[in-house]
Amino acid sequence: MRLGDARTRALYAGCTGVAFASLGLVATSRPGALVGLAALPLAIPPVRDVLEGAPAPRLISVLGRTGKLQLALGALLTAGILIA
Repeated sequence: MRLGDARTRALYAGCTGVAFASLGLVATSRPGALVGLAALPLAIPPVRDVLEGAPAPRLISVLGRTGKLQLALGALLTAGILIA
């Protein structure tokens, strides 16, 4: 089954949101996990571009920014758990 453009873009935004929402679940046993929320500002530009319908060439930069977001979120989450 094909999702189509609009649903694929919504899926991207949803997956990004779930990554941050999951910090709340982890924080119930490891409060330091909330340090990962510091990466939230990095999520706004790529999600906004995707939801605004950025054409394919601009999605290449979105891919790069998503990678940086994942790296920052993972590093902050790890640091928060280790420090707390």
